[in-house]
Amino acid sequence: MKNYLKRALSLSAVTSTILISILGCSKDNDINSYQGNNHIVLKANSSQFIKNDGVDEILIDVLLVKTVNKDIELEFKLENNLIDGQEQLEIRDSKVVFKAGEKKAQLTIKSKAKATIGEKKDILLNLLRNNSQISLESPLTITLQPLQKFEQLTGEQIKLLDTYKSKGLNLYPLMGEVSLEGTVIYFGNGSLETMYNRKVSTIKGVSVFTLSEKATAEKPVLKMVSNAMGLESYLYTLFRQLTIEDKEYWNNEGQNAPPAPKKIMELIGLSPSSAESFQLSLDNIEIDLEIKTISFIEPSSYNNEINIVNFTYTYSAWERLKKLIEANNPIAIENSEQGGTVNPAEYLNTDNILEDVYPGNQSIWKASTAKLSDQSLSFDFLMGHSGAGNYITVSVKYVF
Repeated sequence: MKNYLKRALSLSAVTSTILISILGCSKDNDINSYQGNNHIVLKANSSQFIKNDGVDEILIDVLLVKTVNKDIELEFKLENNLIDGQEQLEIRDSKVVFKAGEKKAQLTIKSKAKATIGEKKDILLNLLRNNSQISLESPLTITLQPLQKFEQLTGEQIKLLDTYKSKGLNLYPLMGEVSLEGTVIYFGNGSLETMYNRKVSTIKGVSVFTLSEKATAEKPVLKMVSNAMGLESYLYTLFRQLTIEDKEYWNNEGQNAPPAPKKIMELIGLSPSSAESFQLSLDNIEIDLEIKTISFIEPSSYNNEINIVNFTYTYSAWERLKKLIEANNPIAIENSEQGGTVNPAEYLNTDNILEDVYPGNQSIWKASTAKLSDQSLSFDFLMGHSGAGNYITVSVKYVF
């Protein structure tokens, strides 16, 4: 099944949408030979999901299908953005100007309110003003995701934290919400059209830490219970690109589409627009009490033949499918085995990171490391995924 999922795309696969094709046709996106109508296009740079933490940010690409010979001035707005009169998101600078000959700009969308929602909320990015006759192809839906609240420390956890502190390791600053900034680099050469090109993404947000149930007086163990490594939105977007938004193969709408994904989607009521939740946690971040080194790589819970940063994914559609599999539903079992599963672990974090599985002249492999100081906790590590041509590199720094 792994080879099935890591597939090389068949020649019968339907080409992606005109937009993806024309935007990806060359290194400089020179698409002026396109003869169709010009449009303004909004496209998530790395993710269209944003955490309700008052910190998280995402970049939105504003694109013209082809350049024009005069300046274009645009202003954008957010719709369905209020809860009890309070704005949930904000646009850093809502105005965009395309000079003659330009066809790409960016908007920064930032979380403005904190912990104001208990379930996801869709907010629309739309045009407010436009001095040209070029229309917006469609508004962009940005999904605001709830922040998991920090549960108060138990008496046993406080006792352990006091023990560590008496031995020179103060972990109290790492309990609860901790701000982070980081960078994710995808090096391109993937097997899907949306993954051909190199991309650098900046992540900024909050993770929620606690003391793991596996911690002992001799062995401190941390757990990130929400937005682990700041990657929740990034990995959810990537997972969707590999499954329900993959119009080339997994969710191909043509006659030669693989049947298993369609049967699973129908069975569990999954679609690109269905209301789903996705959460990312990470346990077993072990700290050596004596020398303060950190261990955070272990065998995968899904495939113990590889060593990874062992994230746990909680995805609502997978929870529905998992219950059917456990109940021995034949449709769920058969089509999951034939490539229709929506278990995120089947697609994300699929490569061993203790040795290079992409050797050659373009090798980017390096040892994954972590460092703890009195003011910060930083991680540098690799990830693989289905359809990739190389590792993703992740660098994250928590400051407290």
